[in-house]
Amino acid sequence: MLILPVDAFPSSEAFDAINDALTSSDAERKDAIKKGQAVFAFTLKNKAGETESWHIDLKNKGEVGKGLGEKPTGERFWDVQADAQASCNPM
Repeated sequence: MLILPVDAFPSSEAFDAINDALTSSDAERKDAIKKGQAVFAFTLKNKAGETESWHIDLKNKGEVGKGLGEKPTGERFWDVQADAQASCNPM
């Protein structure tokens, strides 16, 4: 198991869970690569305004890592603070 979570980013624990799923079975990992054919990058922004990035490589290695990875196919930015405020203040 990689140590991917970062204390200042509680949502980062999800990346460990995804990595565990990908690395638990070689057949499942190969199937995920076959179906995914992409590198997905995620950048999270926490309450302190800090950012961290993780990637899910479903193109070559079938693993999760810190940073944006090699040539991400798609990138998403998630502002945790703004999302939390929106959840507390429904329209």
